[in-house]
Amino acid sequence: MDQGVVLQLNYMGEALGNPSGGVRRGAVYDGRVELAIDADMEKLAHWKGGMIHANGYWIQGTGLSRYYIGNILTASNIEAPPTVRLYELWFEQKALDDRLGLRVGQLAADTEFFVSKYGALFINGTFGWPTSIPSQSLFYP
Repeated sequence: MDQGVVLQLNYMGEALGNPSGGVRRGAVYDGRVELAIDADMEKLAHWKGGMIHANGYWIQGTGLSRYYIGNILTASNIEAPPTVRLYELWFEQKALDDRLGLRVGQLAADTEFFVSKYGALFINGTFGWPTSIPSQSLFYP
C-alpha cells in the first residue's frame, strides 16, 4: 500500500459430486472470481483516517445443492446463482488514533458479525452463515 491502493484478485474453484441420495446423482464445478480494492485516502488525497473499500464477485457454476442434493443450506461456501455481484462498497473514517471508526455504505453482515474465523477451513456452507437466515438455494430451483 505504498501508493495508497491495494488491489486483490482471487479465484476459488471446486468440483463436488453427489454419488447417492438427494434429488439425483451428479457432479458440478463451481467457481468464484473475487476482485477487491482498498484505497488509503490519506496517501491518495491527504484525508487523514479515510479508507475506501470495494469488493465484488463473479460467480460461475451450477450448484450441487440446488440441482442434485435439494438441501436448504448449501453444500459449498461459494455456491450461489451465477452472476456478477457487488459484495461490499464502503467508506471508513477513523479517529482518536484509530480507536474509533465509522463505516458507511454497503456492508456485508457476514464479514464482521456472522462468520466464525474457523468456518473457512471447511467446504460446507453451514459453518459460515447462520442457519436462521434463509439460504439463497431456497429461492432458486
